[in-house]
Amino acid sequence: MKRAVLACTALVLAASVASADDFPATPFTQSPMGPLVDVTDVWTDYQPAEAFCVSPDVFQLTGIGPTVDDDDPDCAFSGFAPGDTGLVKIEIVTPPLCNGCRRLFVDYAQIPANEPSVRYAHGHSYFHYGSLNPTYTVEPIAHSPNVKNFTNDKAFVPDGSVQEPLVWAFDSHNRTYTGNTAHTVHSEVQGPYYTGPWYVNTAGVRIVGAYLDINVSGDLGALPGDHRLNEIAYFAAFHSGEATCPDELLGDGAYADGDAFYGGCFDGFGAGREVIDPFG
Repeated sequence: MKRAVLACTALVLAASVASADDFPATPFTQSPMGPLVDVTDVWTDYQPAEAFCVSPDVFQLTGIGPTVDDDDPDCAFSGFAPGDTGLVKIEIVTPPLCNGCRRLFVDYAQIPANEPSVRYAHGHSYFHYGSLNPTYTVEPIAHSPNVKNFTNDKAFVPDGSVQEPLVWAFDSHNRTYTGNTAHTVHSEVQGPYYTGPWYVNTAGVRIVGAYLDINVSGDLGALPGDHRLNEIAYFAAFHSGEATCPDELLGDGAYADGDAFYGGCFDGFGAGREVIDPFG
């Protein structure tokens, strides 16, 4: 795991960041999920593998689905050792970076510990990539497999359902996702996507964090005038891991950060300090 975190940190440092004026540091612009980084120039280093394994590790109302043997080659590729149990294979074909898109990565590896006056995400998170440019979109499958939107939830939006094209259009413009910065949840009934702190890239490295591919080449392109009209930042609600969420107190911690259909307690709010100008 240490190797994976070091490799992920090296990738982030190598990334080319198109950054505008960041927000000032306050208790509510604390980058609660970690810094936002433009990794477009090294996007292939962040491309997910088509098959890898994860290990769900918190209480959840829904079943995790079939588990795989510890000698499965995709689990070994993911960094698991013989004897590891409760592993779930994730099989998702994630599209490559699209033309006119920027791959924007939130680096969970740099989330600090909570402070008396500042909280950070240490569990469930619900985040939105915000911008004043209304033409930015994210194709609902153009993201790392460890975060989810409504389109990805096959219990509510089955493939080929009447509502699928409507939800697809909504998600494309909404750019809002659920994730988890500390624990792994996989709900079989809701499809192949999961929430968790990492995924595995094509080189077999655990990438700690999550990304969305934002298409910034809409009909309007870059809005003229003030550059702030085109900037992108994230906003989040999250589970801090503190006792203000009652699940931290139940059953001597057995239900801490517990999950129900990818929903959980949240007791913190904040925005990323980093602001990305895709045309900067």
